[in-house]
Amino acid sequence: MMTIDEKKFNRLWTISRYVYGLYPIIVTIFLFLMIPKLFPNDPVATRFITFFSNYQLITIMTIANGLLGILILTRSPRLGAYLIAALGTIGVLVKFSQKIELSDFIFIFAYLAFGLLTEIKETANRQ
Repeated sequence: MMTIDEKKFNRLWTISRYVYGLYPIIVTIFLFLMIPKLFPNDPVATRFITFFSNYQLITIMTIANGLLGILILTRSPRLGAYLIAALGTIGVLVKFSQKIELSDFIFIFAYLAFGLLTEIKETANRQ
């Protein structure tokens, strides 16, 4: 059995919580505030914002990601991480006929790993 120093584990988990909580919030802010201002007449930027071919779907998913990032930072990091991974999986399935990138799967795996890390921390706190 492998043991780990509690202080190091808590430090790693806290850093991970901030990274995985702030990332979706920053992406949400960037998509809604920065891109239309940086590229007002650029068709590539317009295509980037509406890459699902349904603007409402990308808007809902982006807002949900931002709210789940807040959930990770505040109340339930494990639930937020799993829900962001599920939302990422839905995003991959929706754009299945389009270009799927390796980064999509890395994103899903990273949030699943953070959810598992949080589950380990919660189990250790209960014992």
